[in-house]
Amino acid sequence: IEDLVRMYIYALENEKLHSVYNAVAPQTATNKTVVLQLAKTLKNTFFVPVYVPSFVLKAMLGELSIEVLKSTTVSPSRIKNAGFVFQFPTLDAALRNLIK
Repeated sequence: IEDLVRMYIYALENEKLHSVYNAVAPQTATNKTVVLQLAKTLKNTFFVPVYVPSFVLKAMLGELSIEVLKSTTVSPSRIKNAGFVFQFPTLDAALRNLIK
């Protein structure tokens, strides 16, 4: 969250930035990866990682499941090339920051 807020502030304060920039983390991750990493990060607390199979999502969400399940890899390369530096470049670092 901190990197996202910092990215917006960076874009607002930098007059050289124009056009579209992807506000995404540098490390791509699937929902399953995020849930498993969160469980690992919260090792001293009770947390049961729940991975919902795609057929369950399709049954629950219908056509909306397409949006949840489709794979999209988005890169922050433009904002990084413009000089933005992530404070939490990995999923592990970002999750540790969120739960501290």
